[in-house]
Amino acid sequence: MEKVNGILDAGVQDELRRRFNPDGSLLRRHQLRALEILKEVHDLCTRHGIRYYLCSGTLLGAVRHGGFIPWDDDVDIEMRWTDYLKFLKYAKKELKGKYRLQTHATDSNYFMTFAKVRDESTFMAEYTGKDRRFKYRGIFIDVFYTERILKMFATITWRLKVWNVSLSSKNPYSVLKPVCTLFYYLNHYVLHMAFRLLNLPFLPFCHSYLAMGHGFLGKRDNKDIFPLTTISFEGMEFNCPRDWDSYLRKIYGDYEKLPDLDKLHIHSVETVIP
Repeated sequence: MEKVNGILDAGVQDELRRRFNPDGSLLRRHQLRALEILKEVHDLCTRHGIRYYLCSGTLLGAVRHGGFIPWDDDVDIEMRWTDYLKFLKYAKKELKGKYRLQTHATDSNYFMTFAKVRDESTFMAEYTGKDRRFKYRGIFIDVFYTERILKMFATITWRLKVWNVSLSSKNPYSVLKPVCTLFYYLNHYVLHMAFRLLNLPFLPFCHSYLAMGHGFLGKRDNKDIFPLTTISFEGMEFNCPRDWDSYLRKIYGDYEKLPDLDKLHIHSVETVIP
């Protein structure tokens, strides 16, 4: 029987597509808009030699499904911290038209420690409600960065970020926003830099994590990731880790096994696509 990227039977894949994201469905249209953003980011990174790669559920979808996980509605990419700083520099200048780079610098109500790229010709609302004060609320892809850092430091900055984001969604926001802003700068710049300095003696023994403040603490080994290769995702070629099998197993374990399909939810509760 035909395989999808060597993992999933085509018949199973077709059944999942019919159930979750058939052609023309709102979720499928959402996914295709996210794919357009990914292509825009891929082109930008290629122009400037920025080493990004598909990660997390997006890489899992590429390997297991040949594209999006049928019930997933976002795209995740990773890059090293140095590449991330380079990405921010060029994305601010070169993302035009309907695309917006979202960081705290471009959206003062956004207190995440990683960036998003959004399509502002669309609208979405996440089920957590923590995006309700964001300036930009279009369909997005997440842009994460990794560092070789002690897991303790990654965990502390993640918990502080979660507290700040939660506080920013409460009332009265006019009073809380200055507090959240001050806390963001203390956490994102002062504490992060202090941890980087404290981490220097331990650098030879550190794994890479999505750090700091991200909260996804599955370890990343550079030997699994570099040099990058490519993988087909929705019929297009994008960067991915060299040893994607080892990368996925360290995060998900038996990633080939499907989850309980009756207990799934997607991130958004409302999506508007003109």
